[in-house]
Amino acid sequence: WTEKMTQSILQGGVAAEKYLQKPADMEWAIDKKNRFWVLQARPITTHLTHRQRDFDTELSRLRSKYSDDTVWDGQTFSDWASAPSELTFDLWQKAFSTEGAFSKALIELGYLGKINSAEGSILERVFGRPYLNLHQLEPLYFGEIPYRIEAKPRPHLKFDPAKITAKMIINTPRPLMRMLKVAWRLKTHRNDLIEIARKNHDLFLQELNSQSHLFDIKQFSNADIFELWRTEISKFHSHSMKWPFVLTFLIESTMQSLQILLQKVEPPEKARLKLQKWMSSGIHTITSEMARSLNQAIIHPEQRIDFLKSFGHRGPREMDLAHPRWIERNPFTERCSVANIKKVEPVQVENEISAYGLMKGSVISQEWVILKKLLELREEWKNQIMRSYLEIRLLTLELARRLAIEKDVFWMTVSEIEQLSNHPQNRTDIIVQAQRRRQENENLSKVALPLVVSLREIEKHGNATDSDHKTLFKGESLSAGLAYGTAVVLNSPDDIQTEELPEDMILFTETIDPGWTAIFRRAKAIATEHGGVLSHAAIIAREMGIPAVSQLPGIRNQITTGTKVWIDGTHGVVTLEDKNGPTYN
Repeated sequence: WTEKMTQSILQGGVAAEKYLQKPADMEWAIDKKNRFWVLQARPITTHLTHRQRDFDTELSRLRSKYSDDTVWDGQTFSDWASAPSELTFDLWQKAFSTEGAFSKALIELGYLGKINSAEGSILERVFGRPYLNLHQLEPLYFGEIPYRIEAKPRPHLKFDPAKITAKMIINTPRPLMRMLKVAWRLKTHRNDLIEIARKNHDLFLQELNSQSHLFDIKQFSNADIFELWRTEISKFHSHSMKWPFVLTFLIESTMQSLQILLQKVEPPEKARLKLQKWMSSGIHTITSEMARSLNQAIIHPEQRIDFLKSFGHRGPREMDLAHPRWIERNPFTERCSVANIKKVEPVQVENEISAYGLMKGSVISQEWVILKKLLELREEWKNQIMRSYLEIRLLTLELARRLAIEKDVFWMTVSEIEQLSNHPQNRTDIIVQAQRRRQENENLSKVALPLVVSLREIEKHGNATDSDHKTLFKGESLSAGLAYGTAVVLNSPDDIQTEELPEDMILFTETIDPGWTAIFRRAKAIATEHGGVLSHAAIIAREMGIPAVSQLPGIRNQITTGTKVWIDGTHGVVTLEDKNGPTYN
């Protein structure tokens, strides 16, 4: 055996994997003349077998629990990058339970709000990802009524005569009165609700500022740490999220109202684009301020301490407790060295509205001013919620250190961590369960589902990891414009150095959060699998004036880095370059 033979095998394996663009199994031979031959090479299938097994297991679980027409809505969680860790999901599932903040937000608005799900929550995992069960959501609004929730384009109630029963007819006056009261409250009391939400935000902020215990938690006893951890978790899912949920309901209602008003004075498509333009520069949120501050901190090192004081609690994949915040890591790496900003000309929204005349213009202006207040306040709430998130994360890490479960703690539920604290004899079983969950989550992460999906649809999405050689993909417009460039497919902002990015980069990823800011600013356009018109990606793309398209499930597995693509942010279309040259119709 010679070193040359070893090098031949190595070079053959590298060539096979480069050709297949995947890890490969290779069968080879060396003949009597010591010549190396590749007999065959194929992608490694072992991990695919495990993935298919977990896919089949999850599909069987869903089939055994739900009917084929069950519909799930994931738009509430469109900003989440990948499936959340178990502790994160458990926290949010409690927020959507009977005693959770979501139910309290519904009641605040006048809805019934009583959750009777057998699971105790309307939030469920579907192939690892968080989805709201729309069938269980229906009675939370008005009880038993002959309406069903239509999921698309956005969830809304639609009359369904098939649901009419004798009991429902007898009880009709009660839900009908509730519907009228809610409609009246949403139309006439929004400013009052905004003011209450603002006061609660200020109280929440004062409470956060008064909490200095995180600086010396290592000095606390085990019992004190555990009690503090439980208190913060309970506060989050029972109280903290109530007003952000209220604001989200009001934003949806106000956007629909404003869209309807604009369609009375403009064609539907022009009305949609006009509202998108107004939102691009007529609204100034703390999210936009954070992006600008990070950009300045990248360019000017002396501003970095101030940035971390203001926004150190934010970071990549911030909606998952398992991921570090900026204060825990260095956000100012070399990959952030270039941060160009396209200046967007401000839109004089009030001037454009006044062109519709006194009567129509005044009504549109009123809705616009309310929407602006709601969006800006919701982002302020989110910023403070992320501070409480950091507290829960740091307390969890300290608890995990003391229990020696650092590697697995985020894949445990709240009750399992409580068991470990109180009954350490169950340690092995709980840790094995956590590790199994992590592996299953990884295997299911390649399944690409749309934001709104039925059980009937899921099976056909199971093979979305295999390219179907499409050249055109239709999604949702986030930010208008047209761009041509080189596709760069990334799963994480840490996957690549800035200097490796092409000048004409079109960024393809699952979703965008603050951790992407430095790379985001190098992009000519972006395309994401998830994210709605109110997502972080939408806010920043509109501010920067670059095209953006979302709701493209599985797009990362169907486009390879280096492909030339067109992004039409106006109509929500991604087109691969024609092999004869860059053309776009």
